[in-house]
Amino acid sequence: MTLVDRRFTIPFLVWLLTGTAAVAISLNWMPAVAVDGSFVPVGPDSFYHARRILDAAIGDTGFYQFDHRIHMPEGSMLTWPWAYDGLCASIVAAFHRLSPERDPMEVLVLIPVYAALLTAALWLTLVRVLG
Repeated sequence: MTLVDRRFTIPFLVWLLTGTAAVAISLNWMPAVAVDGSFVPVGPDSFYHARRILDAAIGDTGFYQFDHRIHMPEGSMLTWPWAYDGLCASIVAAFHRLSPERDPMEVLVLIPVYAALLTAALWLTLVRVLG
């Protein structure tokens, strides 16, 4: 057995290449997100997720499943999965505790970008399992 096993090296290099390409492609949106030193979500769905995540991470409303501000005036239950917003809120809250003077959106806009590395790793794992 060699010092670097080929069964590990090739998948790692594929992951590194595809993950880096995915991050680079995802960063193409940064000029649309960074406007005059502040960060603005792109599109209404991104805006709503950002509002919900920031409310849970640093706001006073916490994490909610019923939103009074959607489908006015009666409000509505939120039907999309809560795990993404909850995980992002935890990450943003952790960074906000470490550096409270920084804009929380600065962290939030980069989470999907770096999640591309996780997606590439999951894809390669699936390929290896399925053969």
